[in-house]
Amino acid sequence: MPFPQSSLEKMHLAPWLRIQETLSVRKRSRDLPTLRKLVSPHPHTRLLDLGGGAGSATARFASGCRKVVMLEPNRRKIRLGRSLHPGFHFVEGQAEALPFVEESFDVVVGVVSFHHVSDPAAALREAHRVLRRSGRIVLHELYPVHHASVAPRLLGTWFHGSKPQLFTPGELKVRLESHGFREVSTMDGVRGYFVWGIL
Repeated sequence: MPFPQSSLEKMHLAPWLRIQETLSVRKRSRDLPTLRKLVSPHPHTRLLDLGGGAGSATARFASGCRKVVMLEPNRRKIRLGRSLHPGFHFVEGQAEALPFVEESFDVVVGVVSFHHVSDPAAALREAHRVLRRSGRIVLHELYPVHHASVAPRLLGTWFHGSKPQLFTPGELKVRLESHGFREVSTMDGVRGYFVWGIL
């Protein structure tokens, strides 16, 4: 009896998605301790991860939070994430239109995902809206100079379905400030850089 097409698709994709998760954690491993310091997990912390995939990297820097919500546009990654990290809340959606009420979170984080949003201004407005007062945004991003060639951009488009929009630390800092974030700071990482600010 033949498998339904959806079952065959899951059988082929699940191992590949698991490999992607493993590689993602491995690539970010030396930056994850810094992310954890910037996030500063606490038993009262409600954290939103924008485009965090199946959550394997998030588990390394967000453990100890009261609540972790993963916003992810890829349904297959959500299915995998729910099986790997049942303690996380996975929600399908886009950073430009967050399906949450105002002041729902204490921290909004994006780990090498912000450059995939189609409308960065809308994504920052939404992050501002769902953060509580004195809440924090933390972004880990890639340097444009390291991904300026055609190959990385094509791979990024193929993997994520959108053309990357990469910003320098200074450019991203200005964008956060223009959307109402204060005390915005930047710092070099191992595989990219960090930008963070508070409301």
